[in-house]
Amino acid sequence: MPILSNKAISEVLYWITRKKWLIISFILSISLFYFPSPEGLSSEGHRTLIIVIIVLILVIAVFFFLKSKMGEQIDSLSSIKNTQEKLEKNAIQLDEKLIKALEEKIKIETDISKDDHSLPLTLASEIHRMRKRLKIMDDSQGKKVLNKRIENLEDTLNEMGYEIIDLEGQKYNEGMSVQAQFIEDESLGENEKIITKVIKPQINYKDKLIQTAEVQVSQGV
Repeated sequence: MPILSNKAISEVLYWITRKKWLIISFILSISLFYFPSPEGLSSEGHRTLIIVIIVLILVIAVFFFLKSKMGEQIDSLSSIKNTQEKLEKNAIQLDEKLIKALEEKIKIETDISKDDHSLPLTLASEIHRMRKRLKIMDDSQGKKVLNKRIENLEDTLNEMGYEIIDLEGQKYNEGMSVQAQFIEDESLGENEKIITKVIKPQINYKDKLIQTAEVQVSQGV
């Protein structure tokens, strides 16, 4: 039965590769004490020379150690950015497929009953969701294309008499027809209330409310 498992050996080797400059500097520092003193140099001078050399070795070792750590952080950030870009690209592709499916559904269901708003409400909710996602995405050609398709989809809704009301950033008052969740915000003044997040958008049909918005309201303390 082996004394150390393969995992333990791997961890030790990984630790050694990570700390190699510090290990090398330690070995060199110890070995300096076994070198003979140069002719004409006193024991005190020899010790002083060793200390100076050790300090230089440590400074160089720390420099290379920090340099390797910076390299690892840069690689890590680059990897995170690449992963984020890949996820955003996949999200855009999925939303484009969804928009295509919704556009085809609208063409099929051209005669929508005045009492049945289910399809337009679904379209409006998806437009709101995709717009929220686009706000946190980096600029790219795919984002521009998707944004244009969302605008076209919203234009189609508007032609049908529907309107998505954007309440984000507006001042909140008690007379609003919304379902509100309140959170305290020390940056706001006393009695000041701002709609800072729209969870579910308000939808109007021919200027009449058919879907009440669900919002988050920040209020001063």
